[in-house]
Amino acid sequence: MGRVRWQDRIVIAPDLHHGDPCIKGTRIPVAVIVGSLADGMAPEEIREAYPQLTGEDIQAALAYAAEVIHLRSAARSNRSLRRWPGGFVLAPPFPRRKR
Repeated sequence: MGRVRWQDRIVIAPDLHHGDPCIKGTRIPVAVIVGSLADGMAPEEIREAYPQLTGEDIQAALAYAAEVIHLRSAARSNRSLRRWPGGFVLAPPFPRRKR
């Protein structure tokens, strides 16, 4: 199975849950899903607690978290990020100016 496109299932809107990323069509924050998995809940238990979620929603939450970590890690290593439709991509670092 390939990675779920989180952009199809997660929305970030200032008027929805204070701008926290949530599963589209719900008020369930990604952080609740990822935190529940980190606490040892199985995806089936999360879906029992939140019946409106699908397995793909849970995978999308993990894919979103993975991309956020990747982008923050890349930003710390002084690589530049470029915005492309559907997300960010890493671009080669800009050459440093000689002084």
